[in-house]
Amino acid sequence: MKKIIVIFSVVCIFATSAWAQRGGHNRRNNRQNIVDLATPKPLPIPPVLEGIQNGNTKTFNMEARHTSHDFLGTGQKTDMLGYNGASYLGPTMRVKRGDRMIMNVKNSLQGVPTTLHRHGAALDAKDDGNQNQSIPAGGTWKSDIIVKQEAATLWYHPHAHGQTAEQAYMGLAGFFIIDDDNPLTKSLPSTYGVDDIPVVFQGKDITEDGQVSFRLRGMAGLVGRTLVVNGAVNTYFDTKSKLLRLRLLNGANSGVYTILFGDIPAKLIAGDLGYHQTPIDARQVTLASGERAEVVLDLSKFQGQEITILAHESIRDTTHELVKLKINDITDLKTSVPTQLVEPRKALAISDDAPRRFFSLRSTMHDFYINDEQYEHGTINFRVTKPEEVEVWTFKNTDERYPHPMHLHGTEFYVLSVNGRPAPKEIRNVPKDTVLVNPQDVVEIAVVYKGSGAFPYHCHILEHEEQGMMGMMEVAPAE
Repeated sequence: MKKIIVIFSVVCIFATSAWAQRGGHNRRNNRQNIVDLATPKPLPIPPVLEGIQNGNTKTFNMEARHTSHDFLGTGQKTDMLGYNGASYLGPTMRVKRGDRMIMNVKNSLQGVPTTLHRHGAALDAKDDGNQNQSIPAGGTWKSDIIVKQEAATLWYHPHAHGQTAEQAYMGLAGFFIIDDDNPLTKSLPSTYGVDDIPVVFQGKDITEDGQVSFRLRGMAGLVGRTLVVNGAVNTYFDTKSKLLRLRLLNGANSGVYTILFGDIPAKLIAGDLGYHQTPIDARQVTLASGERAEVVLDLSKFQGQEITILAHESIRDTTHELVKLKINDITDLKTSVPTQLVEPRKALAISDDAPRRFFSLRSTMHDFYINDEQYEHGTINFRVTKPEEVEVWTFKNTDERYPHPMHLHGTEFYVLSVNGRPAPKEIRNVPKDTVLVNPQDVVEIAVVYKGSGAFPYHCHILEHEEQGMMGMMEVAPAE
């Protein structure tokens, strides 16, 4: 089999003296040693949790547990966390627009609270799974919602006060996929685990004997030296598909990753909360912590080849292998990428006197702030009295070193501008819940409220969130 490593046009940055002076070669060697120790293995595919179906009601029973997991495939296990008996991560929950979704979450962790937050879900705060819905050890929490949003790739993870970063790092996360009856997308690859593949990547610090522990080093958050994909290191995926759909999720505590497709024709079809109106040609896709993207790769010209897709992480300035694609016996599954994915979305009605909010993001030697304030449990930072109005928010990152992917609960938003210029096409005119605000950048978004109650907004570098970069807004019920 012919092997191809996908390289991108700016690979020369890794030879710069500045990178070498920062110890880049040592970092790469240490990281590669761990990858070399790992036994090559098929990419694990999280199982689908079907739930209990009763008409249009689906009930999901979730349990957070202590587990042990073998990242390297060498038989050496490390203590981790998982859902529903999985040694790491959790199953994929899947619902359809219009479904009633009941979720029962049991906390079987020892001595610590947890929650289950459906990241990107449109719901009221009582069902959000944020720190205000904390589940004590041994307790159970119930959520009951109607799924009202369009098809999208969401995810879930804990959001307990003071526990979010550690519990997510140790394995509590999973996919949450919403489907709908959009006729324009019926031809897309959609056979889960065959030509429609969930891919969650996370940075981990793994020792040579396969051990992982939660230890914060520095102010950048836990980026991790080794890239773990769907819970494994050194993975490959055997495919016969002419078109391969990847649902990409940056589930890392910290890290901004650019996924590089090189010479593979790729179409970006969706962002955080839905499809782009039309597919976008993509050589690469950049995702900060919490962000998602869906791409379709055209593998028709790569019969009999092995392609390595790379991921460049910008905070540590390192490159990792995401996954190897082994392409054999290509079969045309009669899938295609349509020229239009959704009907044109209505222009947002932003009035001249629309409410405007400004958020300054900054750090000190040990802490992180929004508008010079830190999160204080029980405090409401502002109230939204007219949720039917579209608001304009502006984030200004005054830090010189740290990016801040800002995530809003209970809303969706559209990126209007970055540094005074129209939003890049990759994040323009598509609903989102998380946006990357790079150092010194100014990002403007139009916020559409979807639920009522008290919701967090915060940096999705989870260590930054827990070091103060979070606030609370209380949204009144819509009239």
